[in-house]
Amino acid sequence: MRLISNLVGGGDVQRDNLAIANLEVRTASLEAQVSQLERRREEVKAQLSQEITGLILDYEKYTRREARVKEQISLQQTRQQVLEVGYRLGEGSTTQMLGVWEKQERLQEQLANIAANQDETKGKILGLVYGTNYQGGDSAISTGDSSSDRGTNAAEEPEYQNLEY
Repeated sequence: MRLISNLVGGGDVQRDNLAIANLEVRTASLEAQVSQLERRREEVKAQLSQEITGLILDYEKYTRREARVKEQISLQQTRQQVLEVGYRLGEGSTTQMLGVWEKQERLQEQLANIAANQDETKGKILGLVYGTNYQGGDSAISTGDSSSDRGTNAAEEPEYQNLEY
């Protein structure tokens, strides 16, 4: 009976042909899924590349701002020293000196904010490059800057606190 159904086109041959057809359909489906995944992977790769590029540009912007503010601080410190000498000799007013000291403090605050923005941006870059669970320290990537270079040392208090009035 089995031999007759195989000769007529049924039985094992038909079952095998059906199984082969099912495998071919599954293979085509899997190939389509692989193609979609590869396309999505390229989209994600392009998106990450754009994000990282944007963050690097932000970091460079903060670095330029940091250099400008450091230059302003240097000029302000020189101006402050000259005005303090005059103030000690009776020139200028307390209001004028308070303005000078406040400006110095504002510049230091700006520098600290820039440093925080740089650190945050650097962390985002490292998170995207190494994964969101990246736990590396500052030694992982050296950017050539350090908090001691930023003028954020707490021991560097303005000298106006020690002036005699």
